Amino acid sequence: MSLESCNSEMAWKMLGHALTIAKALGYFSMDENPEGTDARPSPSQGSTIDETETEKNRKRFEFWHLLRTDCLFRLSFGKPTLIPPGSWKVNFPDPTITGVSNESSRFVQIHFLASMRLALVVMKYLDWVDLGPDPNPVSHDATIDSFLEETIAKTVKDELLRMAKTQVDTWFCVDMIFSSYKILIILHQSKKSGQEKHRLPHQTVDISRKSIQAFQSLLGSSLNAYWGISLILLQQFIPFFILCLDIIGNPERKDIDSDLALVSWINDHVEKIVDERVELRPVMIIMKAMMTACNQVARNRPASSVSSPSLRAP
Repeated sequence: MSLESCNSEMAWKMLGHALTIAKALGYFSMDENPEGTDARPSPSQGSTIDETETEKNRKRFEFWHLLRTDCLFRLSFGKPTLIPPGSWKVNFPDPTITGVSNESSRFVQIHFLASMRLALVVMKYLDWVDLGPDPNPVSHDATIDSFLEETIAKTVKDELLRMAKTQVDTWFCVDMIFSSYKILIILHQSKKSGQEKHRLPHQTVDISRKSIQAFQSLLGSSLNAYWGISLILLQQFIPFFILCLDIIGNPERKDIDSDLALVSWINDHVEKIVDERVELRPVMIIMKAMMTACNQVARNRPASSVSSPSLRAP
């Protein structure tokens, strides 16, 4: 709710409180065995052991979601990690939670595995960034390429979206899909070689376009028409700015009209949401400023590159 109101500081403080409580409850040391002790339970404990193991697995499940949220704040808001390396010892949980797999929990299992693997890539990337810049462009880009390969290989998108049967399931799925788009954009932008001077990498422009098109398609459904602003703040701001910057910096290409239509659509969508919410108006001001610049560029294009008469200068 704090993120939905653009109050990222409050949301981050809440995460900090949640992590303090989780640490006190032992969530950070689920699989840390005291030296010299035997962690194996005795057969005489019976069903109590099963309940204990299920509860431990639930805590592992919850810890990994906290870790993913920590990565979200680091990546989206530049916050320092609240779960530093070496502060936790928690194995990957059994995604069935109870140890019994059934069709009703299949979506949760696949979503968890896909989203956590993506979170691991993000965490590795952020930890690598925290070490400082790699002065060697070849090794720098080789590291980025390894992150790109992991991101692409470990994101189960189409299958998950087909399995979603409720609005909540669709929300979880879409959040993960757009998260993967965002990290792919960031990784491509991070590369040092093979980029045209003064031009955005074509991969980031293509992925940004695809992300906004997917968002537009999903909001076309009446079921999803009332999704809030957080998907835009956390996932679609980067694609929006990438497309705007490409329009402004590369006005001579003949296909910018479709990209201009996309950024205009998302700008209009945010304007409708913001209409009665004062706290979101700074977001609207920024987006309107970008749209004004894009429209100005479109009006001032050479006549030879204009494909839509409505965008010609008066």
